[in-house]
Amino acid sequence: MKVRGISNSIYGGYAGGDGLTMKNGRLINNRPCGETGIAEMARARKMAKREEKVSMIADGYARGEMMSEASEMMMMMPIKGRR
Repeated sequence: MKVRGISNSIYGGYAGGDGLTMKNGRLINNRPCGETGIAEMARARKMAKREEKVSMIADGYARGEMMSEASEMMMMMPIKGRR
């Protein structure tokens, strides 16, 4: 019967594949992200579209505030011909 040491067992040296390492008795995942290039592009495009929508809403809100302030200032101005 052959005696196996810890280095030859499932718990020794080999940590289960590429990108996995042992640190302080724990398995650390160093693998790259499993997302495909197409999925990454789709996610980036979705984020860009959302950012554009948020920017448009913020611009509209700022424009509305400026128009509101301008109309208040116009109401305070005296009109020629009134006494």
